[in-house]
Amino acid sequence: MSKIAKKVVFGLLAAVLFVALLIPGLTCRAGAAENAEAEESVSVQEESASPRIFAHLTLSISGGDGRGNIYATVKNEFTLFPSTVNVVVSLYSSPIASTDYENMQLQATANSNDLNMGTTLTAIANNGGRQLYWYAVAEYQEGGGAWKTIEAGPALYDARGYYISG
Repeated sequence: MSKIAKKVVFGLLAAVLFVALLIPGLTCRAGAAENAEAEESVSVQEESASPRIFAHLTLSISGGDGRGNIYATVKNEFTLFPSTVNVVVSLYSSPIASTDYENMQLQATANSNDLNMGTTLTAIANNGGRQLYWYAVAEYQEGGGAWKTIEAGPALYDARGYYISG
């Protein structure tokens, strides 16, 4: 195909594409002008709709610093669409193993009003020289939606903060 023929074909394709995109917009405007009540109800629906986001958070318990400190760390691994991710991470302990953190004692909390992708939030507690079971809980809210919970534990750490089992 010659250069001139290619330019003509691409020009026609661009014109067809432009018209195809323009016509639906004109049709919507004409329909909205004919029915003002419908336009008002649509605008109300658009205002109440909120963008949906997706966040993938991970939660871990760690120790091992030799000073008896235990760490509950939540990390925002991935967020789809820019929005705020509110996070509260809590660390619970008990001398007896439990899979229900409500039966344990709250030791530390940390919160963030916007945990950005790739960042972490850590709650730190000291075991006071005692061997204890630890449980971590992270509650988070994506873009003002419903609160979600992730949990890690129980995990047993010795008096110096070294992992034993879990």
